[in-house]
Amino acid sequence: MLAEGRLTAGDVRGDVPFLFDHAVCLILTSRCDLACTYCYEVGREPCGDLPWDAAKAALDLVLAPGPASVEVAFTGGEPFLADALLRRCVGYARAASRPPTRLTLSASTNGLFLDGERARFLAANDVELQVSWDGDAQEERAPGTSAAVREGVARLAAADPEWFRRRVRVAYTLTPANLALLPASVETFLRAGLRTIVVSPAWGLPWPPAGELERALDGVLAEVARACAPLVRDGEPAPVTLLRPPQTRAGGDDGLCPCAAASPASFAVAPDGSAWGCS
Repeated sequence: MLAEGRLTAGDVRGDVPFLFDHAVCLILTSRCDLACTYCYEVGREPCGDLPWDAAKAALDLVLAPGPASVEVAFTGGEPFLADALLRRCVGYARAASRPPTRLTLSASTNGLFLDGERARFLAANDVELQVSWDGDAQEERAPGTSAAVREGVARLAAADPEWFRRRVRVAYTLTPANLALLPASVETFLRAGLRTIVVSPAWGLPWPPAGELERALDGVLAEVARACAPLVRDGEPAPVTLLRPPQTRAGGDDGLCPCAAASPASFAVAPDGSAWGCS
């Protein structure tokens, strides 16, 4: 059991050869100070925080063999509600990784815990950060949080402008209620200095019929493209990833798509210490 700190490669691979150049997603906590209706944690029983022994076992598993590259992602819940654990994991992973291993650390957050000291810690450790922020629709999602998230993002930019531009992105969850506010939100993000904006639809909501939705999307995306046009003319990638050329994943030597789902190339660890091969 990973919760007992005894997970080994054999616990997740079965008879499949263990693959390195892989990733682990540590779900540090099931706690969150928000209750977004579209969150995957809605309706689940809370299970507290991930024990350190389990987190260490997962890090040891991905780092010990010295792979060419390792990605460690921290999520939740709200991972900064388990801030001491996150910092311990970051320090341990940094200390345990050795060349030639390339270590990538990332975290996702709702943006409500981004004080100056935490921003400097993230920048100093080159942590890639995704801020879940619905821009001009933030009050629709979580009343009373707009100013806090906006100020938190400003602290990230002030901590290290180069790191902020390179490693911080925003995630906008598209819903029927905030679709029309996407262009204004993109302008808000650009004014904040953000240069990677990920837009993802929320599933299971009452979206309009296909034809009506397509017309609405065409109009909204045309406005978004106009907002991004000055940056594109200056030679930068389109900040909204929907407007970038699609990325093609090359197949492996066997011609199969290298999906990490249910494979030993990537696994996730829940706060109760359980692990599965799809992160």
